[in-house]
This record gives sequence, structure tokens and C-alpha cells, in this order.
Amino acid sequence: MEVSDYTVLYYLTGVVSLIALLISVRIETENRDRKEVAAYTPRPPSKQHSLDAAGHWNKLVEPRAIPPSVVVLFVSLATSTVMVFLPSFAIGNGISHIGVVFAVQAAALMLSRFIVGPWTVKMDPRFVMSVNLLALGIALAGISFASTLWELVICAVLFGFANGCLIPQLNAMAITNTDQANRGKANATFYIALDFGIGAGAAGWGLLSDFLEMRWIFLLASFIMIFALSSLFYMESSRRTNTGI
Repeated sequence: MEVSDYTVLYYLTGVVSLIALLISVRIETENRDRKEVAAYTPRPPSKQHSLDAAGHWNKLVEPRAIPPSVVVLFVSLATSTVMVFLPSFAIGNGISHIGVVFAVQAAALMLSRFIVGPWTVKMDPRFVMSVNLLALGIALAGISFASTLWELVICAVLFGFANGCLIPQLNAMAITNTDQANRGKANATFYIALDFGIGAGAAGWGLLSDFLEMRWIFLLASFIMIFALSSLFYMESSRRTNTGI
């Protein structure tokens, strides 16, 4: 956006989408071959019976994946503010070269993927998630008070790193909470919450922006991390109660 306009941006995203579509054709071909093989494999009667008795809700959503999905719903509701409103916020405050902020955010996100694994091995995963939820809230609050490019860059480092740690951790938790047969459904449940949070967040914050200054949008988004942390603590408390710890 620093050297071009929205037309070029949309053309580029269209090209990327077309490339993804072409790649998906090969994936679909491989999946079709596997389905043809699976069609000749008899299913155990017990599994078929449990599927019929599960009800329509359980066919669409994996119940054991709901707790981490609720956390990611709050996270995506909050982080949608950055994706949608940060350029407008920067323009309104006379901050130029906002592309640098997104580049730094992306770099911090990539770096987090190399760090979060060893970090989780050394410390309790729920502690790591709590720290990153707190960091995400601080980053969003920091954006609301930022008045220079470098202040936004600092917030972008914290935001990108925390977000990069949280999403794969919560996704892994949603999948590993379920048995192997339902892990695909658990993954779908997780991404339903993630996508809904992004879409609903963009729409909801957009409506609020008609009545509030942009900095208040980011500040309110930071407070959503309180709900995310509460959901995480409740999930941990329920786990300990169920396991008798």
C-alpha cells in the first residue's frame, strides 16, 4: 500500500487465491483416491451406532474442542481490530509507512513458531498461553495509546509474537482433547470459532467505530483478553476437577 493502491492489492490477492485453488485440485484428487479405498472398508457397527445417536449438533461440532475454541473466539474478536482498523488508525494520527508495522508483525509471528515449541516443553502449556494472552492484551492497549511509527512497531512485535504462539497452541489443544476419529471435526470446530471471531469482530468493531474514536476500539479489544483468560482458567479448573487433581 505504500507504493500502490487497492486495485493492485486485490489483483495480487486474486492471483494468490488462484494459485491456492490450483494446489487444492491435487489435494482433492488424492483425497478422492483414499475415499474410494475407504468405501470398501467395512465400519464397525459400534462406531456407526454412536454416529447416529450423536445428534445433529455433535455431527457438526466436537464438544471436547469447544473450550479452546471459545478462547480462540475471544482472541480473534480482539485481533480483528488490527487487521481491519490499524491502517485507518495510522492515517488518522498522521503516521505513515504503516506497511513497516505489518512486516514487523509478520516477522515476529514467524519467529514465534520456532520458539513456542521449546518454550512449551520447558514450561506448562497453559502458563505459556496465559502469558501470551496477557501480552496480546498489552499490545492492543499499547496500540490505542501509540502516536508514532516506532511505538506501533514495538506493539507489532509483541502482538505478532503472542498471536503466533497462541493460535497453534490452542489448535493443538482442541485436537488432542479428542480421540483420533474425531480430530478432523475438532479442527473444524476450532476454525469455525476462529473465522467467526474475525468476521463478527470486523463487523462489530466497524459499527462501534461510528460512535467511538479508533483508539477506544483497540482499548476495548484489549479488555476482551480478560474473557479469554477467564475461559482458559475455567477450562483448566474443569480439567483438574474431571481428572481429580
